[in-house]
Amino acid sequence: ICLYELCIEKEWFNEYEYHDDNDTIILTCTSSVLNKIMGLCKSNESIKIDSEDEEKINITIFENDNIDNGKLFQIPCINIDTEYLQPYNIDYEFKLTINSKELYTIFNELSCFGDELQILYYKEMIKFKTESNEGCMSQKKKIYEFITSDCNTNENLFCKYQINYLNHMMSLYKVFTVVNFSFQNDVPLSIVFNEEDTD
Repeated sequence: ICLYELCIEKEWFNEYEYHDDNDTIILTCTSSVLNKIMGLCKSNESIKIDSEDEEKINITIFENDNIDNGKLFQIPCINIDTEYLQPYNIDYEFKLTINSKELYTIFNELSCFGDELQILYYKEMIKFKTESNEGCMSQKKKIYEFITSDCNTNENLFCKYQINYLNHMMSLYKVFTVVNFSFQNDVPLSIVFNEEDTD
């Protein structure tokens, strides 16, 4: 299971309007449909996203401020219990900060030899490993090689994660130069990209 959360600040938009008495509006749609629509937007086009109710999301892609000749999409909203989708706060035993392109390269190379990534921490060292019937690959890094590291345990750590999810996440290295990477035994991995980490 993978949970992805993106916070888009209103300052990122050329125009932003919000008209509601409530503090928060939650609109939920299928991410694959949203991805298809965004893939149709060219670099010289603009996007307008709005919702008049909580039943559908309207997306218009247009060029040269000519919104009337744009492509209009409507995505039906789905009802979910948002309580189960909230990430919970964990005080991780091991946290590190690393160059995001470097971590992307490590995961991408490891994915050639297996679907499951093993992360081991022992003796001031992190070992990334994956294996399959075709062979195995591992890479070790001393913790001083990372930008920052913070370890709150004397025990060895061993975790396993699906590497395809990690590759999707780490493709954000094109936008964010560093990533905060936290893990410990028997809890979900946390990967956080922050805007202030960009150049």
